[in-house]
Amino acid sequence: MPIRFTCEACGESADLPDASDGDAVRCPACGHHRSVATAPAPVESPRRPHKAIPMVACDGCDEYFAVGQVIEEDGRRLCKRCLVAGASIANPTTTTAPPPRRSMRRAAYALVGCLAIVTAALLLWTRGKYEPPELDAASPPAAFVDRGEPVRLQRRNRAREGVVRVHVSIAFMIRETGGEYPYELVSQGSGFFVSEEGLVVTNHHVVDFDKGDVMTACPEIVLGFQPEPGNTGRWEGTFVREDGRELTIVGAPRFHVITLDDTQLTAKLVDSDDKRDVALLKVNDSAALERIRPPSLNLLAKMPDKVGGRVFSIGTPVEFGVSANMMSEGRITGFDYFSRTSSVRFIQSSAHTNPGSSGGALVDEDGEVEGITSHGLYRRIDVEGNDDTLTRYLTRLPPPELVDEEGNTIFNFTLAAQDLSTLVQKHGIKTWPRLGDAFAAVREKRWREAADLLAQLTHRDSFHSRDGDVWFARGDALLRLTPVDWEAARHAFESAAVFYPDENSVQLAEAFYALGYVLQQQGRHDEAVKRFDAALGRDAGHDRARYARAASLVKLDRTMEALAEFRALAKGDGDEARKARAALVAMEGE
Repeated sequence: MPIRFTCEACGESADLPDASDGDAVRCPACGHHRSVATAPAPVESPRRPHKAIPMVACDGCDEYFAVGQVIEEDGRRLCKRCLVAGASIANPTTTTAPPPRRSMRRAAYALVGCLAIVTAALLLWTRGKYEPPELDAASPPAAFVDRGEPVRLQRRNRAREGVVRVHVSIAFMIRETGGEYPYELVSQGSGFFVSEEGLVVTNHHVVDFDKGDVMTACPEIVLGFQPEPGNTGRWEGTFVREDGRELTIVGAPRFHVITLDDTQLTAKLVDSDDKRDVALLKVNDSAALERIRPPSLNLLAKMPDKVGGRVFSIGTPVEFGVSANMMSEGRITGFDYFSRTSSVRFIQSSAHTNPGSSGGALVDEDGEVEGITSHGLYRRIDVEGNDDTLTRYLTRLPPPELVDEEGNTIFNFTLAAQDLSTLVQKHGIKTWPRLGDAFAAVREKRWREAADLLAQLTHRDSFHSRDGDVWFARGDALLRLTPVDWEAARHAFESAAVFYPDENSVQLAEAFYALGYVLQQQGRHDEAVKRFDAALGRDAGHDRARYARAASLVKLDRTMEALAEFRALAKGDGDEARKARAALVAMEGE
């Protein structure tokens, strides 16, 4: 089989019909000697089976390759490996073997990995060295402003939810020789919650039964009765009829507290003071109490300091049904009436009361308890004749203008909440400062006093612990102190944001902004941005929140987002737009 021969020295080609594989041949043109090899037959392409791929020998390693794998350079054909290894055409036996392909790949991977590590280290180094530009500080939150009567009305309505109907009943059997006779005595009045543990304050005469009560229930058989002192447990006594026959009575009182939504809760009598006409009940059903969560009212630690202040009597009159907590408005007409039999003081007011209102609350404009209403015993007491009934209870009479033509007082006397301290403190019930005094301290910029008063009023046991305005006022006062307690201010504004209702979008947006401002001052920029977003979600025109958000983005190296915020803000007017334009100059000039 003839072999096609190409001389390496002169490049001439010739067909050698007599040469065989491995023979040494000489070039007919220049006489150069070389051994020859038979080229393999063309192979079929795997992608195009009917197309043959010609094979060509490499002059460096004498191996055959497809035509596309051999490069012809200066008249020589070399494979890629021989080109990389620097094969010697003149001396094929000194050809350096190319490095294995796997080793080259590993080396390339190692090089890429090293470059990645160096790049990451460089980025970290530059990040730590990056100093954001100095920008104008974000504006502080808006000062607290008392929103007046609309918010006070909300507080009084919430206080109304804390007033309950007190229902006391005692079933007993009157036994005599001829048989047993069942009777039941019922007393109804009002009361109000003073703690989240279910303590309810009411009048002593609401939960107590006396001779008059028994005679009212069964007048045809009762002439005289001597009950056991206290009447709070097993109730026993002896009756004497007109014919001299004796009857024995045995019974036990049952107490129920009925809330505004008609939920009936069982209770027990834990304490009572007949001189002050005050009693304390405790609800037994803690699970039901947790479910309905009625508000507990604040007993004020101070007496009112002026005549003419607005007060509201809240009670459950019998004629209006179980769930009707009636509220009547009046004015304080006096507050220095003292009892002759004890050191108890009374508040005189024009707020109207009805039968069944005994034990209810007399509250101020903010729903705080000034005193306990007592219909009957201190209301419209007859002062005519030698009896002088009113003077038996009070050290002095009301002025003449407060007595009607029939000699009756035209105003009501209420037991002052301040004088309940002996009873309530024994059971861990607190008395509280007046919210109006705290707000007055804020208005007059007595920041330390305001912060201390508001800290008490936002305690979890306080009636105001869920009032967004009270929490915001506390945060405002804390920001004015030096040094600022940032963590306490953060908690105050966070609570304000929780307790403001969703419909108060303006107040809610300001609470979120104040919270973001405090977090920004603490260097917690990630959290601050989220609060600023919440503020803008409630009030899209809150420019202070927009600027403060962009300033925190700068601190987080989110420069492009910050620039977009500053550019949008710079188009407007006002202080925030001016600060945004200054920020753009500082950032884009670097």
